[in-house]
This record gives sequence, structure tokens and C-alpha cells, in this order.
Amino acid sequence: MDRTMRATMFITKSIASIIITLLALGGCSSEAPNTPAPVAAAKAVPLTTEPAAIAWFEGDIEAAFATAKKQNKPLFLYWGAEWCPYCKELEANIFIRDEFVRLSRQFVPLDMSNGDSETIRYADEYKIYGLPTVIVFSPQRDELTRMPGGIDMAQYVAVLELTLNQIRPVAKLVAAALAGESLSDSDWQLLANYSWGQDRGQALGEDKPTDVLMQLRDAAPASDTLLRSRLALAAMEVWLSQEEETRDPSLASVHVAAIEQILADSTLAQANLMKLSGYGQSIVELAQGEQQLALQENLSKLCKSAVENAEANLLNRASVLSGWAEVATVLLAEGESPAPDQVVWGKRQADALVVQLDTYQLHAGVNSLWGVYFDLGLIADAKQTLQLGIDRSKAPFYFMSGMGYVELDADNNEQALAWYRKAWEATRLPLDRTRWGRGYVRRLLNLAPDDLLEVERAGSLLLADMASQKGGLNAYAKPIAQLDESLEEWSADSPKRQAVAVSLRARMTDPG
Repeated sequence: MDRTMRATMFITKSIASIIITLLALGGCSSEAPNTPAPVAAAKAVPLTTEPAAIAWFEGDIEAAFATAKKQNKPLFLYWGAEWCPYCKELEANIFIRDEFVRLSRQFVPLDMSNGDSETIRYADEYKIYGLPTVIVFSPQRDELTRMPGGIDMAQYVAVLELTLNQIRPVAKLVAAALAGESLSDSDWQLLANYSWGQDRGQALGEDKPTDVLMQLRDAAPASDTLLRSRLALAAMEVWLSQEEETRDPSLASVHVAAIEQILADSTLAQANLMKLSGYGQSIVELAQGEQQLALQENLSKLCKSAVENAEANLLNRASVLSGWAEVATVLLAEGESPAPDQVVWGKRQADALVVQLDTYQLHAGVNSLWGVYFDLGLIADAKQTLQLGIDRSKAPFYFMSGMGYVELDADNNEQALAWYRKAWEATRLPLDRTRWGRGYVRRLLNLAPDDLLEVERAGSLLLADMASQKGGLNAYAKPIAQLDESLEEWSADSPKRQAVAVSLRARMTDPG
């Protein structure tokens, strides 16, 4: 099972609106991990002192916009979360670097990772559908660009310097390119490093975003094969993010052909390593027959070579190893075990990486590595790694949910529910409490449908917690509607369940 599906089982990564994102979240993202730094980046050295710190703006988003306008600086808006592995990867790889901290002083940086229900309104307004999301605004409040969650330091610096030079917003660049206008190299560089998977209609429009990206790829300079490869992968990424029944099936072969072309060029393959490994399972599944086997072999070789590069960034190696495990096991029949040599190699690599994780790498690293063990059938090792996250992470509830998933996969429903409840009870921030509370209640309805006392207790506590937050129940209108729908389905054929559902519905409206 791929990392997105595995995470969906215990943190519901994919969503349809921002409220669901923050309470039952993707992008940490509804997509595969944003393209992080190439694995050839500088080797991560365990930190022994406190890293440099960004001088985050103290105040709300409106005050930040006002300050940006007054100081004539762009606004750097960061959406993350304490529990989000890819946010922690971004923070560990980029935000603590001295060069990034120095550059951040030319912006008004605002961290929206406060877990307050007040952030829902702004997340909805700016269409934040996955975490992490970074948006750069002009001093005049125009959105300039969205940045992937972990491009390397050089790319981050390049994109931010472009925004300092007041380059046109990405939406205007897309319109110009599609109209046949000539774009500068800087324009194309911004397009190459835009977070297309998190665009959500901002620059691509709502109609046929995949087609728009393919048109951009064709409009890009023919000599810039790296740019064209990134736009081709972005087109595939956006296509895969759509509901399967809404996709144009004829594009599957187009995307596979684009992947084959990238893999045939070692330079392009290395430059797109993180995206290829993150989508490796989906790529193999798109192909057919011998083509499928060839893609699996080539992707596996690419990933293995990167993982074995001891000079590469530790978190990137862990992420690529996770992608390798998904690719290596994607074609196995149900109940079939991976080849012994694959298990031995994968375990050896995971064992070596997990012991190197420092405090800043722990959360993201554990998230990648427990899944490697799980995919290889090494359940005891997966649990041991999750326990490491529970013991040492600042967001242990995230890995408690992982334990729940492991037990659920083994049909140990009672143990799974116990872990999901522990995860909810371990949360602290309001958005985390409501998010994990909803996850627990939803699973309770499915796994223990006749435990009426627990359903009413958990549901009542969840709704009371929502009501106590700023904005009250109105801030959670969509999640409450989803809960109502789940209760209706759960209680349809049982008068006793209907009585509990009626009791909970009475709590779904703010008094007065």
C-alpha cells in the first residue's frame, strides 16, 4: 500500500475543502510529497546547537499584510502543522539554514501553524488544500507564487529572489504563455518551481488543469529539457489528484511515455528523483504488461542507487527508500511476500537510517521508515519504529494513529480503536483535537457500531470541543455535516442507534 493510502487510513490525507483539510487532512497533502531537495544535496549533519531562527511576524494575517505594505516587503506565508512529516522535513532541511534565515529578513514571514480554528477562514480564502504550503504575496497582496514543500536550498533562494524582483504572479505568467507571449528565463524558472499540485485553480483554472500544464510544457523552450520534464510530471501529478472517474483515461499512456523519457535520461531522472520516487507506485500502476515491469525495474534501480549514496541528505534518503518499498511491492498479489533479497536490503537500509535521525529529523524520518518495514512485511520493526516516534516526537499522536493502522490491517479492531482513541486524547491544539476526534468517531462507527455509550460519549465530547473554540460550531460546518451524514448511515436500520444520533444532532448547533 502506498504512503498516501496508508496515511489516509490513519490521518485522512485527502480532502475536498479547506476545513476538511485542517481537520481531516493531504498535501500532509492530498498529493504525494512535494518535490523535496534532490538527493544529492549536502549531507545532513546532526545538530548539536540550536539552529538559526526565522523572525516570524508576531500578529495575525491582516496585521502582517499591513506591515508588508508599509515596509514594501513581500509576505512569506507558511502553513504547516506540528504533526505534519513533510512540514518537519521542510523545517529541518530549509528553515534552519543560515542562508534561508538571512533571506527571510527581506520578507514579512508569517507562520500560520498555530492550530487555531480562526485559521480556517483564511485557509479557505487562499485554498490551502495540503500541508506544507508556502505562498508568497506582493506588498499589494497579490499572490506571486506557491512553493513546493521541500525544494532544495538553491531553488528556494532562486524563487524568493525572483519574488523580491517583483516578477509577475504565476497566474499571469500562465495566461501569457498560453497566449503565445514570450517569457523570460526567470519567468520559466518560477513556473518550473511552482507547487502545481497545490494550485487548486489559482493559476491553472478549474476546468482542465492537466491540459493547461501540458500546453505549458509544449510552450516551454525545447532546449530546456529539465523545465519540460518538471511540467510533464506536474501534469501527471494533477491528473492523478483528480477523482478516477473524472480523469481522461487516454492520458495514462501519455504520462507513462513522459516518465519513460525522463528515466531514459540519467540527468533528468536524478533531477526529478523525489517526484519519481514519491509517485513510483502510481507510475507503475498506470502501465501495462512488460512496460509495467520495465518501469518497476528502472524506478527501483534509481531509488536504490540514491538510497545507497551515504553522502546524500538523510531525510531524502529515507523518503526515497519509502518510495522504493512501494515500487518493489506494488505488483505483489494479496498475501504474497516480497523477495527475500528485497527484504534483506530494505531492512538493512532502514535500520541504518533510523539510528542516524537527530531531533530535527526524527518526525519526518520515522514517518518514512516505519512504512518501509510495513511494506516489506516486517511488522514488528514497523511497530518498533512507530514506538520511537511516540516516545520522542513532539506530536506522538501522529504515530499512535500509525499503530492503529497497523492493528487495523491485521484485523485487530479493538486494539486499533484503542490506539485511535489514545491519539485523540494525546492531541493539544484545537484543530488537532477536532481532527483526530473526528477520525476516532468515524472509525468507532465502522469498527464498533454497537458500542452506543462510547459513540455518544465521544461524539458529545467532540462537538463540545468544537463549540468551545473561537468561532464555535459555525467554523466547523462542513466537518459537522460529514459527521451528520455518517451518523445517518450508521443509524439507518436501528432505533437504538437513531436515538443516539438524535441526541448528537441536538448538539450540532450553537445555542442562541
